[in-house]
Amino acid sequence: MAPTQRILLAAVGLLVVAVLVVLSLEGEGAGDPPAGPFKGLERRRADPRVASPVREGAPTPIDARAPRSALSEPRAPTSWEVRVIDPAGAPLPGARIRATSPDGALLEASGRARWEGTAAGEWRLVVEHADFPTFDGAVRVEAGRSNREIVRLDREISVAGRVIDRFGSPRAGERLWFLRSGERHPQGSDDLGALVSALADSRGRFRAALPQAGPWRVTVGPVGAERLAMGRPQELSHGGPMELEVVLPGATQLSVRCSRVPGPGDEDGSPVTLQVLERAQAPAPESRRGPGGGPGRSPGGELGRGVGPDPPALGKLSAEQRKRLERGLEERGAGVEADTGYVGPPGTVAPPAWLGRATVRPDADGRALFTNLPTRVDLRLALLRPGERHESDLVFHLRPDERTILTLRVPAPLPTQAAHDPAAPLHLPLHLRTEVLGQDERPAGFHWR
Repeated sequence: MAPTQRILLAAVGLLVVAVLVVLSLEGEGAGDPPAGPFKGLERRRADPRVASPVREGAPTPIDARAPRSALSEPRAPTSWEVRVIDPAGAPLPGARIRATSPDGALLEASGRARWEGTAAGEWRLVVEHADFPTFDGAVRVEAGRSNREIVRLDREISVAGRVIDRFGSPRAGERLWFLRSGERHPQGSDDLGALVSALADSRGRFRAALPQAGPWRVTVGPVGAERLAMGRPQELSHGGPMELEVVLPGATQLSVRCSRVPGPGDEDGSPVTLQVLERAQAPAPESRRGPGGGPGRSPGGELGRGVGPDPPALGKLSAEQRKRLERGLEERGAGVEADTGYVGPPGTVAPPAWLGRATVRPDADGRALFTNLPTRVDLRLALLRPGERHESDLVFHLRPDERTILTLRVPAPLPTQAAHDPAAPLHLPLHLRTEVLGQDERPAGFHWR
């Protein structure tokens, strides 16, 4: 090969190498600002405190898509502690603990266990001891929490809970009966035998000790009067559901809301008290009517007397009594029952006897709550203050599982020198509305946990 050819080939080779070097340097420096006229190409290391520019068409970094607050934070570690105690609450070091996770993993310990990083979900927990029946139940482990389970081993099955109505009020004095297969709610003292029962205390709480595991049915009510019963038996075991909430239907609730209630230090006078009055049960009207529907004799034997005081003649009514009577007639015409009826001689009007059923003092917000009042009876409301008595002409009835709300404006106290006859109470205007509980609002029945 001639020298000229060798020189030409070497020049071409050097040119190719130079082009490749330049292309590689341009690819590595893409995205960097152009170099100044007196500076060569140089690599600049990215400062982590300065965001890199995003080229058009390039994938968007995660930090550029969502703020840091939207990114998921790491969860707290999940732990689970299991302690085993005897009926007196003392630890049982010889108990054997076995826990099986939802995916089949097995954890074992003796007496007491604490596991870190436990998988969340429903675990099966089995606790065995030579002196007690085996506990075998389901336990749910919550993620990101310190879970704690105390297992009490006992030869009996302890069931605890409470009895309430659909408004959430405790039902004290309710008797619960725990019945095995073949047993029924007692109808008399001869049926008591070895039945297991429990009585709800003042807070509606109860506790019962069942002698053995198996299907149990629960009824509520005194002897001979079953009020509520389970339709299907509940399987109870050492480790099964041991807490029961019983919700009884048919309760009533009367809520009174006062717009203003003077306190002891109020310049307007003494605090008030609200009282629910119940109409005294009277004999059938026929017993107080004479032949042909005329005036008859009352149970007291006197002509024209009803269950209340002697009726005054219309001509003897005071201006206040006349006003109350007219107002009652107007309310009756508007669909509200007013206390104006009386069976006696023509031309006479007198109120029947009303007995105090319950008394409550409103709280600081002017609210008073009456529970467990009777249904299907006539009720009225009275407001009491030292030396004063105000009664409403409005007669209302309460219905089961229905909340009745009365609103009133507390009248200003009478002047101390004003005379007030307690036998002629002052009128108390009221506004009434009702709220019916929905079917899904604390449904009646037995709820196991």
